[in-house]
Amino acid sequence: MHVRETESPLKTSRLWEHFFKAPSLDDFFTENESEAKLPAFCAYINALCKERGECPARVIARAGIERSFGHQ
Repeated sequence: MHVRETESPLKTSRLWEHFFKAPSLDDFFTENESEAKLPAFCAYINALCKERGECPARVIARAGIERSFGHQ
């Protein structure tokens, strides 16, 4: 297993290098799992709206996202 020296996110070019050198897709995801984690959609929308001073309900409605999905 590959251990990184720093905790900062990998640059896309380095992630591509890891992808093409991995013996399998499963190995790639296992070794780079921390780089591929995404927050829950509602947590992402809420954080983005807070950062930009927007109301999540209005952003969800304007984007045409199904209401229950946007708030779950």
